[in-house]
Amino acid sequence: MSELIKKAEELARGAHDGQFRKDGVTPYIEHPAQLAKLVSEFDDENATAAAWLHDVVEDTDTALDTIELATNRDVRRMVFQLTTPEYDKAKMPRDRRKFYDRMRLAVADFDVQRIKMLDRIINLQDMKDADYFKADFKDKYGRESIDLVNAMVRNMDPTAFNWVEDMYYKLKALARGLIQPIVLEGSKDVDTEKA
Repeated sequence: MSELIKKAEELARGAHDGQFRKDGVTPYIEHPAQLAKLVSEFDDENATAAAWLHDVVEDTDTALDTIELATNRDVRRMVFQLTTPEYDKAKMPRDRRKFYDRMRLAVADFDVQRIKMLDRIINLQDMKDADYFKADFKDKYGRESIDLVNAMVRNMDPTAFNWVEDMYYKLKALARGLIQPIVLEGSKDVDTEKA
């Protein structure tokens, strides 16, 4: 493990100390550790460091400057692009916030898009069998995930798409598994194509 990745892991472990996943049991650090392990297969130490730190700014009081001091400017850039801006939730409904997130990630750097796809895959896998998420939230998250991945690949160079094609289809399959089928009124048939 490189010195850069060690520093990123240490910063992530310190920042997420005492935090848990939505189940209230799993230490939060297991999520960035899992993501970093998958991203390490890209053989890009900056991307692996960013995977460790992808939620640090959003979920803790750690600043981007702290990340850059501990790592480097490229890691800071990736974490910045992976961080959801703070929206005023009282003034902006969820669908509008998610629209802006899609547009932001659609123009993000390719290394960031790959990290985000893997992050979503992990979240979808965790959510699939979790009984602590309501069915309507799973449905909404599944639909948002499909919209997000479609936005990211829409303008992607075909050569770049070859690098993420498996992730793209895996993410879409997992997301579709969370979406509630639509039952048409007066019909016993289930229409999953319109879902």
